[in-house]
Amino acid sequence: MDLGGCRLIERVDELAALESFVNGGTADGCLALRGDSGVGKSMLVQALSERAAVPGRRVLRCSGVEAEATFVLAGLSQLVYPLREFIAQLGADDQRTLAAVLGAVPDRVPTVTALTFALLNLLALASEVTPLLVVIDDAHWFDDVSARVIAMAGRRLDGAAVRFLAACRDEVPNALADGGWPQMVLAPLGPEQAERFLDQLAVDLPHYARVGVLEQAAGNPLALAELSRCALENTWAPDARLPLTQRLVAIFGDRLKKLDESVKAQLLRGALDGAATGGVASAPPRTRYVMQGVDAAIEHGVLVVDRGELVFRHPLVRAAVIQTSTAGQRRHAYAQLADLYPDDVVRRAAYLAHATVDPDPAVVNTLAAAAELTIRRGDACQAIELLRRAGELSDRPRRREQLLASAAFVALQAAKLDEAERLLADAGLGGGASASALLISSFISLYRYGDVTATHRRLVERLQSADDLDGETLTRMVNLLLAVSMFAADPALWQITDGLVGSLADRLGELSVIYRDAWADAARRGRTVTQRLKEQLDRLAELEPWDVMRVALAGYYVDLIDDFRSVLVPLADREIEGGAATIALATLALVTAYQLASGQWAEAVDTSQRGVALCSQHHYELFGYQLRGYLGVISACRGDVVRARELAAQVRVWAEPRRVGFLTGAVAQIAILCSFAEGDYESAYLQATAITAPGEFPPFALHATRTLFDLVEAAVHTDRLNEARRHVRAAKRLQFADAPPRLAIATGAAEALCASDERAPALFEKVLGHPAVASFPFEHARIRLAYGMRLRRLRRYRNARVVLRAAAEIFAGLGAEPWTQRARNELRAAGTAVRHSAAVGPAPLTAQERLVAELAAKGLSNKEIAARLCLSPRTVGAHLYRLFPKLGVTNRAGLHDALDAIHAAPDQI
Repeated sequence: MDLGGCRLIERVDELAALESFVNGGTADGCLALRGDSGVGKSMLVQALSERAAVPGRRVLRCSGVEAEATFVLAGLSQLVYPLREFIAQLGADDQRTLAAVLGAVPDRVPTVTALTFALLNLLALASEVTPLLVVIDDAHWFDDVSARVIAMAGRRLDGAAVRFLAACRDEVPNALADGGWPQMVLAPLGPEQAERFLDQLAVDLPHYARVGVLEQAAGNPLALAELSRCALENTWAPDARLPLTQRLVAIFGDRLKKLDESVKAQLLRGALDGAATGGVASAPPRTRYVMQGVDAAIEHGVLVVDRGELVFRHPLVRAAVIQTSTAGQRRHAYAQLADLYPDDVVRRAAYLAHATVDPDPAVVNTLAAAAELTIRRGDACQAIELLRRAGELSDRPRRREQLLASAAFVALQAAKLDEAERLLADAGLGGGASASALLISSFISLYRYGDVTATHRRLVERLQSADDLDGETLTRMVNLLLAVSMFAADPALWQITDGLVGSLADRLGELSVIYRDAWADAARRGRTVTQRLKEQLDRLAELEPWDVMRVALAGYYVDLIDDFRSVLVPLADREIEGGAATIALATLALVTAYQLASGQWAEAVDTSQRGVALCSQHHYELFGYQLRGYLGVISACRGDVVRARELAAQVRVWAEPRRVGFLTGAVAQIAILCSFAEGDYESAYLQATAITAPGEFPPFALHATRTLFDLVEAAVHTDRLNEARRHVRAAKRLQFADAPPRLAIATGAAEALCASDERAPALFEKVLGHPAVASFPFEHARIRLAYGMRLRRLRRYRNARVVLRAAAEIFAGLGAEPWTQRARNELRAAGTAVRHSAAVGPAPLTAQERLVAELAAKGLSNKEIAARLCLSPRTVGAHLYRLFPKLGVTNRAGLHDALDAIHAAPDQI
């Protein structure tokens, strides 16, 4: 689409208003169209001229030219010349006056008044033949005399026979624009309009570049077009300033030529310090520099006064100030600005990075400290630049290598793989033999290609001779090895990793050991991990984002994620915004896993789809298939077995050749759930025992413990009670009942499932009384279903109905349709007339509404509930607003009794 077409699509209302003016919709015969440079005035004028040029109307077009702004009557001549055929019909005085306009040497210089009335008489004659529309583009460049004449003439027009439209810039003073005409201000495009305009240009920009273009253009269509083209044609880092095209410099920087050097120096320091710009809604700038002695800049429209503050007229004026300065001028300005921020480490470091040329150890240390702080704040892109610049300014080779290697590592986390390799090459570490090069190649092999086996071997070989590795590199390599082992999910590889980390433990920080114990075998080591993890809660603000995510992942494995979830979604959002895509993807995968376990399936689908899109953007296949696996599990639980198996097939085709056991385990879990959804317990048993044999829980076998209840339930339903009990005995022997809550609950439920009729009810009641059972709604409902079925077979129908009704409600709230129907069938068999959503009595709660209600009944505030469930307090309030009428209560005080009443209600559901 052409630029003009794009502009007009976003200026429909303005064009309609101009057409109304031309067609006599207002009493005024003149109109000044005002707006900033590039805002689209010329396009509107051109479009209007084309539409107005119809039979019965004559359009006269004039245009101001800067080079002719000092030529007296040059502008007026453009209007008079096309009407010269009518001059002979005028009076002698008017003819002499207008002859001067056409270039004749007059006897005396005509006055503005004489010229005005001569022009009016000429227009009157011409309009008797055909109504006239006079359109003047760039009227701000008309010479002063012409502008004053046309301004005076416009004010005296009456009727619709003659109409004047003049388009002029806001920032250029001129007699025509300020001549008392009615005005129409053409404002910049709004945020949504600017987004659409950029879409219509069909320029494929990275997200950060698109955001930068929109921010810098501030709704100016010309700037949007020019900057997007510039961003497409040039390599532009997310944290860099987008260079202006020569066209934009000429438009937005032309006023700077009229200022002396001292004023421009003031403007440069203000611009570099981030002085605000007029007309742009944004947060107040964190700037300390105060521009002084800049009256000339105000006079020439470079600066304006906005709410008592000096601000640049437009973001591109500020950008032009910077771009038209020399490198030496910028360095000098940055050095002065750095002195203003002794207490702001990051800002001072950023200015020193630009101001310093020669090696300086003090500056290097400042930059390194600032980089560490920016990493914790989630700004990976700025951290990379600070570390890179620190390396360049270091005159110590070893220090330089460490800084550039750290920059490369941060680049990996930001999914800037090519930049990471360039940084290593700059440090002289690009060869495959260096530890840093191995770290980067292993990182890429894991997260982009899923090569767990070869990557594990390379890392182990290097770590077996780790005496020469510094502490930072050693920790990074060990943590990556732990991640490789987790995704491989191979007990043999985990055993090697476990021993190696143990041998290096005295050189590692506490966190790496926590990661090993939680990720490797939480079933056996979870009890020791829990307390150590709780001690880390108060230190989260001190940790780098990658470690915050790892600590939270450890919390997920030992069912402590409730303590971390309030930081996870903000962490993902912040890292996406800051450019750290790898951390963001890992966090989104963890959030999805938590939402899946906690029954927030709709939210889990949204989170995983967001992650899959981000994976596609950065070509991170491992996370993409991990998230598809979660989507497959949700589909299976909802009973959409066709979709679940499609997703499982996609994951299997990618994961099996690469031996990514974490994902092949997810495929097996999907298969088991699909079999349960279809009521095929024989198939479910075969699939569960393909993961582990009854009675066996090998060390480091994650999926063996995750499918404990599945195997036992399938065994009981296929009359394999001995195998079921063997599995339970093994779990109890390994003390899984004292393991993290999810496994402890599964162990207790499995024991109840295969217990005798005499012991089963007490065991079911015990596991349903576990304080964490409601945190896992799907498992909770499955246990209730199994308990209700046992009670029904024992002919304890009333008790069965209470338990089964609760199970059906939870399943229905989750959207687990096959299990909902199974629970309702059991209710019918227990003597309940089953109704669906139209049932008399309390309306069914969704899973999340039920969680909110239970927490509110315990006395938690909206804010506390929001923190627990990863929601906003407003969302919690909305849930309470909906569930109160469902439960027939008007306040929190009635929640406890209402929830109890659900279980003791008449036999309806």
